[in-house]
Amino acid sequence: MAGTRPPIQAIIFDFYGVIRPNTVSPADLAKRDGLGKDRELLSFIASLRPRYRTGLLSNSDTGLLAYYFRQGEAGEYFDATAISGETGHAKPAPEAFTAIAAQLGVPPVQCLMVDDIGEYCEAARATGMQAIRYTSLISLKTSLASLNVTA
Repeated sequence: MAGTRPPIQAIIFDFYGVIRPNTVSPADLAKRDGLGKDRELLSFIASLRPRYRTGLLSNSDTGLLAYYFRQGEAGEYFDATAISGETGHAKPAPEAFTAIAAQLGVPPVQCLMVDDIGEYCEAARATGMQAIRYTSLISLKTSLASLNVTA
């Protein structure tokens, strides 16, 4: 059938604005993990891993993983990570998206980017990926279901 996309095999998540909301109150820090990571979203990401490869792509300085995740913790959620301060490729550059896809071993056309910034979603689409603009876990689950992505 013309126009049919291959199935999604990898889901890539942004950090700031997705895994860690941009605005986190002191009460939220206490509810979360003291660093502001969304534990409910991370649990959902872990539930995706039996069926999908998962990645973390973030425009951030070196040391992001060491600061926000205990040793080995990021590997509980992500098969690959790409931090711009370490790779030299920042979103919206196409290389940022194609590099994480290559690390995941999945062509961009079979990847889905989840980011809170529309410009980065558009940049992901320009590389062949699908993209969802993140606003909440509830809306993410609805959008994923519409793409036949289930945990």
